[in-house]
Amino acid sequence: MRESASSIDAAAAAWLVRLDRKLTQVEQARLEEWLAADSRHVGALARAQATWAHVGGAKLLSLSRMLPPLAIEAPAGRMNWWLSAAAGLAGLVVALWAWHAYVPTHVSTAMGESRELHLSDGSRVTLGMQSSLSLDYQFKLRRVQLEAGQASFKVAKDPDRPFVVQAGNVRVSAVGTEFEVRRGARDVDVTVTEGAVDVVRDMTAAEPPVRMSTGRRISITPGGNDTPRAITEGQHVRPSEWTTRVIDFNGQTLEEAAAELNRYNQRTVVIADPALATRKIIGRFRATDPLAFANAAAAMLDAHVRTEQERLVLEPNQRLQK
Repeated sequence: MRESASSIDAAAAAWLVRLDRKLTQVEQARLEEWLAADSRHVGALARAQATWAHVGGAKLLSLSRMLPPLAIEAPAGRMNWWLSAAAGLAGLVVALWAWHAYVPTHVSTAMGESRELHLSDGSRVTLGMQSSLSLDYQFKLRRVQLEAGQASFKVAKDPDRPFVVQAGNVRVSAVGTEFEVRRGARDVDVTVTEGAVDVVRDMTAAEPPVRMSTGRRISITPGGNDTPRAITEGQHVRPSEWTTRVIDFNGQTLEEAAAELNRYNQRTVVIADPALATRKIIGRFRATDPLAFANAAAAMLDAHVRTEQERLVLEPNQRLQK
């Protein structure tokens, strides 16, 4: 029978107590067996250790000294006493961890910065430039709120605690998989690189989720076509490209492309004409060279570039304005 998340956390708390007053050889062997038995055990022990450090081990130290070494065999009375003491202390550690876990953690990146986050359950998040998210881990749910920008996720499997990414009105649910979410000004892109996710929009009327499998991409837009489609070269920015600062555009509007590029640079691209802003753009551009992007866009869309200090203003040519 599969262990529940709460029983794993309780066992991790008990092991933490034994670690505090040093393990015997028997206990060390038992701990290694326990850690190897389930990948969730490693994350649970890490959470318990983080909680111990957060609240101050001294608060639990007196109770930890009460626990005897783990024995292969023990009299029934002594074993019952040990189980009662361990259960009480484990409950205290788990409760403190739960209180700490319910406090959301906010992470953000600046212009040109990316961050890799190693989460307590073994999951990994790579946050792109000028992006922000909030983490809210609970007993039965792992929730991430992508507030702006883009992030890639490598999720540790735990069927008892679904991993949910919320980006505006789009919700992405996964158990164990690798995927990317990009929150743009007008849409949300989801790309699955391994495994599967369910994508749904939070709407008044019930809407069935769209199942996304490996090698599929979806773009959720108001009133748009939400049919998953195969990834092709140039359709999305891969996490490895965040560090090389190369962006592919494949039919985005000039306004959307400029907004993406402006996340990387102090010198920004501005579109002066609303009609020009809705024109489509295709190409691969170096994210840190806004002038090259502006000049290429101007040549592509029959426009010109006007420089205003730190602004590159794109305006349509005269014959386009008539």
